[in-house]
Amino acid sequence: MLKSIVTGKEASATLIIKDSIDVNGRSLLKAFITTLSRRVDMVYAVCLDCTVERFAKGIPLDVAARLHCLDGYTDPLGWNGQSDCFQYNEDLVEFLQKYIERSHSKIAIVIDSLSKVLQHQTITYVCRLLHRLQSESLVAGIECVQVVTMVHTDLHEAPSLNLIEHVCSTILTLTQSQNPQHTGVCSLLHKKSSGKVWRTMESFTLTDTFELEDVTEVKTAVQRKSESDDTVDPAANLTFNLSLNEKERKARNQVKLPYMYDQTRKTAALSTTGGQGKIFYQPDDADDFDEEDPDDDLDI
Repeated sequence: MLKSIVTGKEASATLIIKDSIDVNGRSLLKAFITTLSRRVDMVYAVCLDCTVERFAKGIPLDVAARLHCLDGYTDPLGWNGQSDCFQYNEDLVEFLQKYIERSHSKIAIVIDSLSKVLQHQTITYVCRLLHRLQSESLVAGIECVQVVTMVHTDLHEAPSLNLIEHVCSTILTLTQSQNPQHTGVCSLLHKKSSGKVWRTMESFTLTDTFELEDVTEVKTAVQRKSESDDTVDPAANLTFNLSLNEKERKARNQVKLPYMYDQTRKTAALSTTGGQGKIFYQPDDADDFDEEDPDDDLDI
């Protein structure tokens, strides 16, 4: 599933990568940029966590040709008066609209990372921002194929992260891999457009050019336990027999239960013709019924 999400075979409007101090998610973020550069005309990346030069370091030249990095790191508070740098008190949607070229037909938005915005804005603003980026047309006639962002989980409380996850269609949570040859382990939650929710955990490896390789599913302890439970016969070591042989199974299937309709009872019930029904009344001994005065028992 991870490879389908990264390559775009499985559609995802808004995707968030949750990393921590143990596992850095910027390499996986660049893997998304690499595949997005092959699907859209331009990828616009807002660099909030590092400089533009550091963010673009290591990206292949063919990918860099379709990557436009926007500065949001050098002067985010506006102290130096840099007009080309995104500031935290500025609307990110309006900031992007100033740099998106009108000649493009398809674009993608990458934000590195939302943690900086969350430190200076409310969680309501961040959720509304993600919703606007995926639902509104930034520029008339230009389609935003995907919004990819990242957040550092060890800097924020769980309720805030839960609200952000609610807005996103795909959540990738990164953890360390026990295999040193793998880059990390990704716990994936994907909400399909049909309403189905897909959960999986996969290990992956990234090459020097940020290509995804060796994606394998990681089975949790619960999954391994359920598989082992399926192979255990609970009636194996009992002093009495709970199973049935073929002869006993056939005899059981031939038993007619009182609440079941067999063919004979069905035929008898369906063959009854109309007009043959009768009502019989058997009066009780306590009934005081006078044919001449049926209302004699009433206290009038």
